[in-house]
Amino acid sequence: MSATALAPPDNHSSVDLALTYYVTTAQPWMTDLHAGLNGACDVQGTGSCSIVMSETAQDINGASLISPSTLVTTLNNSPTSVNFNAPASYVRITKDIRLGANASSTGGATTVTATVSVIDQFISQVPEPGFYGVLASGLSALLFFKRKRNAA
Repeated sequence: MSATALAPPDNHSSVDLALTYYVTTAQPWMTDLHAGLNGACDVQGTGSCSIVMSETAQDINGASLISPSTLVTTLNNSPTSVNFNAPASYVRITKDIRLGANASSTGGATTVTATVSVIDQFISQVPEPGFYGVLASGLSALLFFKRKRNAA
């Protein structure tokens, strides 16, 4: 995704993309939200560009799962993360990705390009409770066999 602006008369260009998707698990295991952007701002001449992604995370009733209610990521502070207010089994993610390029002419040619190449997203989850039981059983068995071997 990219936005390019040339010096006047076409001195501003923008792209705005909105995405919504859902993540569900059988139990409330999801604990936090992480986001990151890879891209570039290329300014040849005089101008500026911006790349901003904001996202919300809501539960099945539409209530926000994060505080503050919007996670904002830019190229300058990427990646960012936030913990959920409580573990969740259903998350509705809504992203708003905005690219802006502004070129100004000061007697020469100006080209400004804002580009996003990769959007990273993941939601962490706590392990299934049964995992800890299997891990404890395995470690106990190893300890038992080691003691039995040392006793012989």
